[in-house]
Amino acid sequence: MVAEWWESLRNRGVSPVISVILMVAITVILAAVITVSVFGLTENISDTAPQAQFEFEFDSRFITDYTFGYRYITQVVTVTHVAGDGIESANLLVVPSDTDIKYIKDNNQLGEVGTGYASEARVDELDESGTVAAGDSVRIAVVYGSTNGPSYQGKDVQTRSNVNFLNESSLRVVYDDGSGTTATLAEWGGSNA
Repeated sequence: MVAEWWESLRNRGVSPVISVILMVAITVILAAVITVSVFGLTENISDTAPQAQFEFEFDSRFITDYTFGYRYITQVVTVTHVAGDGIESANLLVVPSDTDIKYIKDNNQLGEVGTGYASEARVDELDESGTVAAGDSVRIAVVYGSTNGPSYQGKDVQTRSNVNFLNESSLRVVYDDGSGTTATLAEWGGSNA
């Protein structure tokens, strides 16, 4: 019975019809893929995050120059762009976890992000060059003491609830294209994070 059914199918030419349908379907699918690629209906490459490499260097006891009459003892992470695309500094953020941050200026004085500490640092606030390229760096900091003796009451990691040691936190370098789309370009984790 099965042999008779198979013989009747073969005689009616069903097999060539199926192969033609499959060939037409494959042709339509290939045409659709090529059309999408050629006419740019996929994500434009220029809209993706830049390709860049960053290195992180941790200093557990960085002494700032005199700032407001004090020499502060800080933990510092130096974030350096080492290779890859140049990036507009307005599109880069340094985002910590578990702490707010300050930064160290080029003259080794303690700088503020906005006013006081901040939950993230826009790189254009720390670097006025406009573009971050290989060799450029910023230094992120938290204060945990002063060389002016025990009378200094601003040991921020002890007196501020939103400030912790950097080695107990992590940092991310984040690209923000300005339209709400972000991408993490690099990440550093403290030894006790």
